[in-house]
Amino acid sequence: GINAEYMGRMEAGLLIGTFIFIAIGLIGFIGANFIGEMAGLGRFMAITTAVCLWISWFIVYISQMNPLIVPLRSINIVGGTHSS
Repeated sequence: GINAEYMGRMEAGLLIGTFIFIAIGLIGFIGANFIGEMAGLGRFMAITTAVCLWISWFIVYISQMNPLIVPLRSINIVGGTHSS
């Protein structure tokens, strides 16, 4: 089974990644205020981009938590190969 320490690291990774994308969105939101009359559109695009990037990252992250295809490790033994 999966132990609690492993799940704690997964949750910590999700939180750290989420905070990084929040920071990216805030930087874009603040930076968009300096583009003049199109600031509203810039703020909208910055937040939309950060949310879409976060969703893509989140899907990849959680798909690695429970992979559909489990990799097989091959061990070389004298006289042939053995899969474990």
